Amino acid sequence: MHNEKFLSLREVCMKALCLKRLVPPAMAALALIVVFSFSGCGSSVSSGPVEQYQQKVYVIGEIKDPAGSATQQISEIKGPAEATKQIFVNRVAYDGVSADAPIFIAADKVLSLSDTMRKGLQDTYRNSYPIIVVRGGEAEINALLDILGLAQNYTLPEGFPYAELFAIDKEGGITFAWSMYPQKQSNASPDTPDDPLVRTELFRDWISTNGTRMTQKVMAGKQEAAKALAAAAEASTPEYEQIIHGYNHDYTFPAGRNIYKMTWSIYAVHSFEDMSDWFYVKQIGALNSKPGYRNAAIDDYGSQAVYMGSYTMDNWMGGFFSGRDTYISLLTPSPANDISRKEVKSGIEHEFGPDVSFEKGAFPISFGYKVKFSNETTFDVYDCDVFNNSYDRLNNAAWLYQFNTVVGPIRYFLWQGLTDPSYLQRGLFQPVNNWLWKFAPMVRSHTDGQSFRAKFITERRITTHGDVGAWWVSRDPVTILQTDPYEIKVPLPYPPVMMVDNNLSVSKAGQSKAMDIGVDREWVAFCDQPWCRVERANKRLNITVDENTTNANRNAIITFRTLDGIGKATTQLFQSQY
Repeated sequence: MHNEKFLSLREVCMKALCLKRLVPPAMAALALIVVFSFSGCGSSVSSGPVEQYQQKVYVIGEIKDPAGSATQQISEIKGPAEATKQIFVNRVAYDGVSADAPIFIAADKVLSLSDTMRKGLQDTYRNSYPIIVVRGGEAEINALLDILGLAQNYTLPEGFPYAELFAIDKEGGITFAWSMYPQKQSNASPDTPDDPLVRTELFRDWISTNGTRMTQKVMAGKQEAAKALAAAAEASTPEYEQIIHGYNHDYTFPAGRNIYKMTWSIYAVHSFEDMSDWFYVKQIGALNSKPGYRNAAIDDYGSQAVYMGSYTMDNWMGGFFSGRDTYISLLTPSPANDISRKEVKSGIEHEFGPDVSFEKGAFPISFGYKVKFSNETTFDVYDCDVFNNSYDRLNNAAWLYQFNTVVGPIRYFLWQGLTDPSYLQRGLFQPVNNWLWKFAPMVRSHTDGQSFRAKFITERRITTHGDVGAWWVSRDPVTILQTDPYEIKVPLPYPPVMMVDNNLSVSKAGQSKAMDIGVDREWVAFCDQPWCRVERANKRLNITVDENTTNANRNAIITFRTLDGIGKATTQLFQSQY
């Protein structure tokens, strides 16, 4: 076993990205990719040539995995036979400055990054290309987030020492993150091992959508979130869409050949009226148990079925805020309880008005009509009972999706079989959960307020028919339940507490300008150039710019800060030489 000690991330996070060896090669063979996805009973096995990702990708460090690893198709090609299995074939050693393609970083091989490479990563992220950490732990992934100027709030799910792949990029003001993990060692894992190539193909599909993640559906979700949050706050304003932050995180967990993928889409907005933060959360599952389904004869006299029995999803604020209703309120968790239906609806609906008129911060807005928002998704729940268990710990959003148990027997001469479970128990199940959280002002400044906890539990059923003594004798089937829990901390994307114009321009002659500020706490502003002076006046900033006599264009940066240190914003000011 490797027990190699590398530099602490804290020691180098300001100067270089420290990436240390976390696991021995034997454990690395079990590795997966990152999307919050969960794998359960099975997943399809690839056969024949795979579809390759032809676009260029940069590599920092040597990615060389043992046989069976999910990142085998990213590693160096060893020969013609292995080349036919490669997915990422156009790999180029990173030059440290380019910003025109995704970048893979070998977390267990690279000890540090130079300042030049750090800037290259920042430029690549700003250009909306993914940055991927291969086999990284919390320290390595949070170091990357720090380099990119993002909150260092990544936490590995319980029981996982590292992430096989962690990827992050952004488009249109929304952060997209993708994680995949090693197969969890538990009794609930299917007999058939997982296929690393299948998992790598999942990542190939995710990275192939780069540049097109901001679909009309995603944009519609952002607008729906703005309306839903505004409605919950009993106010509606287009300015909400300007400050709404989007965060889309996919998690993928393997359990044998099944693939369980959970996505949390989170939109956040800050209320300038009462300093509260609102989070609109949509939880989407893509739970594929088809590859691990089995209903076959186990001997000459009976059969055995392996299928899904239930999925449990629970989301709550942990630590200091666990079970407290003073600081956190849960609103409109959906879907509601629903039993014995073929489909169920999940969504949020609000109506407010008429003649809505108000002023939030520095933005006076008025409507003279009713505003109604309706966000609804329908999904199949055939042979599945839906139980909304939200509020059982005051502010948690929780659901149980419970399927029926296989019945039997089907009698034949000297043999007895079992009926098939429903399609959703042996195929793709796609539940959608929606809810709103309202946070009091102090939550965002507390350590426990930086993420929420999510538990995903799979219940796998193995139903076996007993031996047959005589062909006319019926024996009741016996069902064994095997549960497998996954617990995650999902980061929360807090919205800004200040709204300012990002860019201003003035003529050569100079002038005085007034700029409105959206803010709900005490603040200060200052400029980095003597020819530009600023003066605060309530929620307005008066800006005075001298005449430009330099015969050159010039720039200034106006920095805004709240006195409590929570808010910071900047405005770029340009003055022409003409």
